[in-house]
Amino acid sequence: ELPPMQASCAFCRTPAHEDDAGWQCSIMQRVDKGDARAMLILSKSYGTGDGDLAKNEAKAAELLEKAADVGCAEAKGVLGLTLAVGNDEERGTSLIFDAVKKGDVLARYFLGAFCADSKDHAVAIKHWKLAAAAGHEESMKKLFEQFSLGQISKGDLEESLRAHQEACEEMKSEERRRVIAAQEAKAGNDEALKHIYGA
Repeated sequence: ELPPMQASCAFCRTPAHEDDAGWQCSIMQRVDKGDARAMLILSKSYGTGDGDLAKNEAKAAELLEKAADVGCAEAKGVLGLTLAVGNDEERGTSLIFDAVKKGDVLARYFLGAFCADSKDHAVAIKHWKLAAAAGHEESMKKLFEQFSLGQISKGDLEESLRAHQEACEEMKSEERRRVIAAQEAKAGNDEALKHIYGA
């Protein structure tokens, strides 16, 4: 049995916020200081109407743009995907490539998907193999699909699966398990994860 969650972040020891208002205030202060990760988190919150924030897609888009402009790889990937499937494929693709260069695994997964849509399975597989080796579960699923279609050999699949499992094992820790257990126990209350992922 895991010990109960502490009243502070297991990683930085900052006290956890009592409510959404405290969390939002903390995030907004970080946004004002130019923190790209905080901009991305607040963008997602405005995009979904999370907590006390009213849903505001224009504000979400503005914050996402700012986060991408200051170099947040994940923001570049999300914005790139939005633009690529929307009205600016050229800029979107450029942002996705930039996010991939900066190491964003989700952007690499989507780049693989774009290549697969263009029937360039060899390049798609390369992207998915790299993302899977970083522990990305959906990329591993895509490799299994490609194996069933005869696009990847059994040896390559096994090699990718080993790399994926090693990456997943490296990401495990007692603190991480404790956070996940707390998240599952408090379905609907993601305060602890909000704090851990950048608040």
